[in-house]
Amino acid sequence: MELKAREILAVGAADMAWWFNRRRRRVIADNLSVALGRAVDPKEELVREVFRNFGRYLYEFLMGTTPDKASVTFEGSAKLRDA
Repeated sequence: MELKAREILAVGAADMAWWFNRRRRRVIADNLSVALGRAVDPKEELVREVFRNFGRYLYEFLMGTTPDKASVTFEGSAKLRDA
């Protein structure tokens, strides 16, 4: 399956999970509120993006795929070498 099609599938499934799982939306919003130091509404786009990112991760994990090497970048490697 092409990468774009896989992402559409993963994001679609994650959006359905976001829509139907009100309890998890609240838990994620509460966790984000603690991490960000501000109130996060469970219907905020940020909460939906957490679901989507997890959906992408889960799909890649279950299908045994790896990210495209061109999409992986490292920043601050000089600091790592200097350590």
